[in-house]
Amino acid sequence: LVPNLLDVQQPRFEFNQSQALKFVFDYLDFLPASVLPRLMVKMHRDLSGELGWRTGCVISNEDFQARALIKLDEFHNRLEVWVEGEQRREYFSVIQTVLRWIHKDFESLKVKELVCMPDQQQVTEQLEHLYRQEAAGHKTCWPSGADHQYLIEELLGSYYSKDWSPEEYQDFWKRQNLEQNKSGEKGWQVIHQLSETLGRFTGGVMQGAGMIEKG
Repeated sequence: LVPNLLDVQQPRFEFNQSQALKFVFDYLDFLPASVLPRLMVKMHRDLSGELGWRTGCVISNEDFQARALIKLDEFHNRLEVWVEGEQRREYFSVIQTVLRWIHKDFESLKVKELVCMPDQQQVTEQLEHLYRQEAAGHKTCWPSGADHQYLIEELLGSYYSKDWSPEEYQDFWKRQNLEQNKSGEKGWQVIHQLSETLGRFTGGVMQGAGMIEKG
C-alpha cells in the first residue's frame, strides 16, 4: 500500500462518531508516516470498499458485526479510532493489538493510549493510569476537563470484554489473518501479542517502539 497513491480527500460515508467507542493513540515525539498504511495492509481483509484515503480508513468485520473509523490527526500527532457495532469491544481489542505490534517495529517511539469519556469524547484519561488507579483500589476517577467523576470499572468495561478468552481471540485471528504469512507477515507474532495482551486484560501502555523503523 503506497500512501502517495491514496486519495487525499476523505470519501463520503455514514458513521455516527458521537455514539461510537472512541480511543486515541497519542504519539509524543512524532507520528511515523507508515503507521496507518501498515495498519491498512495488515487489516486489508476488513477494508470497506474504497474507504481508504491518505489520512484515514473505514474497516469492518462480519464476525464481530462491527466497523471502525480510523483517522490521523496530523496536527496533534494522534491516531483516533472510533468503533461501532455489536461486538465493538472485541473488534477494538484486535485493532489495538495490531497497532501495538506495528509500534514495536520502531525504536524509542513513545505512545500514550488514551481512553475517551463516553459522554465527553474530547476528555481523555491514560489507559495506564486507569489500570494503576484500579490496582490501587480506587473506584472512580475525575479526568482533567471533565465535569463529573467516572467509575473506573465501567470505563474499562466499555473497552474490554471478559466474555472472550485469549484463546478465542487467537482462533479468530488465525482464521482471519494467518494467510498473510505468504506475503511475509508474521501472523503468529500477532497471535502471541494478542494472547499476552488479553491475558493481562489489556492493561498498560505500549512504551517500546520508535524513531528508526527496523528492516
